Amino acid sequence: MILSFDWSFGGEDLIDLDEYFLVGLGDGTGDYFGADGSLGFLLEQLVYGSGSSSFVLDPSYANSTGWTLEFQLAAGYNGYGSYLNIDNVALQAVSANVPEPSVLWLLTIGLLGLSNIKRNKKLGVMK
Repeated sequence: MILSFDWSFGGEDLIDLDEYFLVGLGDGTGDYFGADGSLGFLLEQLVYGSGSSSFVLDPSYANSTGWTLEFQLAAGYNGYGSYLNIDNVALQAVSANVPEPSVLWLLTIGLLGLSNIKRNKKLGVMK
């Protein structure tokens, strides 16, 4: 599975950036986990900015329940405000190695061509 989202993080603290945000997968215990299933985070953002993030999740997540996607904003301690915008959150299943349709068409055309050559040799059309 591929998890992706867009984010924008900013605020009023322009001198001492003691604000950050974290993104992790939660199992209900208060712990955060990364894309590979180990303790940690998917994303730790320590400076203001914006971007798009995409993570290939360990296959074990697909067969388990109770997981949550958690975003945590740690606002600064100096009284300044901060914000976190999350948009376009998507979870896509990754299919097995299925060839593109164009590859299948090329294979079919090649096999038809080979069978046509064999047929022509049988009929004596080709020398």
